[in-house]
Amino acid sequence: MHVRKIAIALVLVAGCHSNTPDPGPDPDRESGPDKERTAPRPIQLGALVTDEVDFDKGDMTDWKSLRLDKKGTLRVKLHWDNNQMDLNVDVFDRAGEPIASSPGLLPGSAEKSVPVEIDAPGTYFIRVTAPRAHQASVYTLQAKWETTK
Repeated sequence: MHVRKIAIALVLVAGCHSNTPDPGPDPDRESGPDKERTAPRPIQLGALVTDEVDFDKGDMTDWKSLRLDKKGTLRVKLHWDNNQMDLNVDVFDRAGEPIASSPGLLPGSAEKSVPVEIDAPGTYFIRVTAPRAHQASVYTLQAKWETTK
């Protein structure tokens, strides 16, 4: 019986120990309220919005929001200053569901453009991220609108 208790204790101790590496600090620890879709920074259609993301400094994510009143095409353009980096831009609907994702990076490029068809009025969300360690840059975002006739 004593051997059985020791065996169970060893199994429990072994189960508590994990070989999973520590993921490190939260990459959004310094992002401020706009790290969440619940506290986005409102933007205006056509306006140039400049901000910054930096994975290593804990500012991986910026959320923006905009109000759209008609059906049409939303074109989101993201340009960043450092062409050695790769930032992502994604668009989400009123319910927070992804409706357009960042295209892959073209080598040497520092720009991405995401077109998305909008089928109903409402508030929509744009997320800009520095998706991996050592990714950081100042960026400029612009959302343009084309009304469907």
